[in-house]
Amino acid sequence: MSKELHGQFTISQGAVIENQRGEVLILKLAGGGWGIPGGHLHANEDWLVGLKREIFEETGISDVTVNGIGGVSLWKSNYGVWFRCEVAVHNSAIVLSDEHTDFAWITSVEDVERYSFCHPAIKDSVLKMFATK
Repeated sequence: MSKELHGQFTISQGAVIENQRGEVLILKLAGGGWGIPGGHLHANEDWLVGLKREIFEETGISDVTVNGIGGVSLWKSNYGVWFRCEVAVHNSAIVLSDEHTDFAWITSVEDVERYSFCHPAIKDSVLKMFATK
């Protein structure tokens, strides 16, 4: 789906998803680098509908609890908002989109440092999730 402008900027959303074991889900992009489920909010799309749509499209997860905003960043003309989320699933429930080639559940700050993230703001969002546990 193409990026749609909201005034003079785009809005992207990401989900830092934690499972019941305290592990956080990251996804490997087909072009390289690791990230979190998410994408651009469509024009006039409700933020929660858009976030859950992106999570489902990229992971196959349909039952997610959103616990609030974890942070906001601005890069050029894009606002990025990431949300703290919970799921009851583990590996068997993950169905990757064509945009991704792999996934991992990570358990610590040390795990975060082992992966090459596609953008520093995404790495920071995952680090902040572990910092507040």
